[in-house]
Amino acid sequence: LEVDDLINAIPAGLIDFAPNEKPVEEGLKIVGASKIHEKLANIFFAVDAKGERIVGDSWSATGDFTSTTELPDGAFEIVGRKIGDKVTISCALGELTNSVEVLTVSMFSDLDKS
Repeated sequence: LEVDDLINAIPAGLIDFAPNEKPVEEGLKIVGASKIHEKLANIFFAVDAKGERIVGDSWSATGDFTSTTELPDGAFEIVGRKIGDKVTISCALGELTNSVEVLTVSMFSDLDKS
């Protein structure tokens, strides 16, 4: 995955990034696709206002999903449950918080784009 502008999440036009609840200027931005695939691992991570990865954050998810894992490099892995499920993914670092809402799609959806 090549990302031209991490702050504004412009990935060479290939992935539709999930919109954050709060603007990145308020501290952190969650970077990840707006759709997660059912039964496949989907990765999200957080960046600060300068576009640098944030490590040591705390992740959570609400909604219908199969599993989640906080990875050692600070990323968050979530496995979608079934097509149509909505999931809210949240990240916190001290007082800084943000969240994104994503939709679960088919495991075969857009595989040629990511």
